[in-house]
Amino acid sequence: MTDISTPTSGYAFDPELAEFAAASVRPAPTDAVVAREFSNEMLAALGGDVDVSTIDIEDRQIPGPEGAPEVTVRLYVPRERAASPTPAVLYIHGGGFFVGSIDTEHAGAAALAGGLGVVVASVEYRLAPEHPFPAGI
Repeated sequence: MTDISTPTSGYAFDPELAEFAAASVRPAPTDAVVAREFSNEMLAALGGDVDVSTIDIEDRQIPGPEGAPEVTVRLYVPRERAASPTPAVLYIHGGGFFVGSIDTEHAGAAALAGGLGVVVASVEYRLAPEHPFPAGI
């Protein structure tokens, strides 16, 4: 096996990130469940603590379109907000509409809210293939 931390094509990787860099170039997943499991494993391996000492977190159910289920929106609200209106960020996780969730993006959303002092609304949209396009939107 090639040592990925050694430059071979002009790119050098930090040895601590070599395992993740190697995993990120594996063939594209053909099964959504496998892709979600892989994504969760990669995030768990990265670890890291989430500082929620300066924010309040609340999950709310928002009505979907007629005939569609409710959508979960996780709100991250700074505890010390100014008396005036607080800016907000609508955080719609990535993942190509088949991978990702508000849980996989929890650390990033919490960091935005705490670091910038803004309200963050993170949306848990429905994923394909269980919910084909345009269900996610």
